Amino acid sequence: MPRILITGATGGVGRALLGILPAGLGPVILTRRPALARQLFPTAEVAAYGEPLPHCEAIISLAGAAIDRRMLTPRRAHALLRSRLRVAWALRAHCERAGWPKCIVAASATGIYAAVPEPQGEGAPLGSGLVA
Repeated sequence: MPRILITGATGGVGRALLGILPAGLGPVILTRRPALARQLFPTAEVAAYGEPLPHCEAIISLAGAAIDRRMLTPRRAHALLRSRLRVAWALRAHCERAGWPKCIVAASATGIYAAVPEPQGEGAPLGSGLVA
């Protein structure tokens, strides 16, 4: 069974992805919260940061500090960026050492829509700023 390493699986986008992952793909969840990941995804393989990783055919990296309703100050924006880059650098170093995978997809807190509490569709107005 092909394995896919997934970071950020316990976040909003990661949970949605794991909910629609096709049968026949073996998710390996790399997380800083292994107990939560095992609770949310009891059939998935879970690895904590710093543990050896099994060979995977691809990586989907969704990790990064949560973008929430806190004020987006320059300090907060820097922390959000830093949280994503730390994961990206660690994954790059691992890939160089391990020689795998052939495919990496990275996206974290992506969006283009305005911040409103209601669900939005493709026709929703575009937002602006760092998190839009």
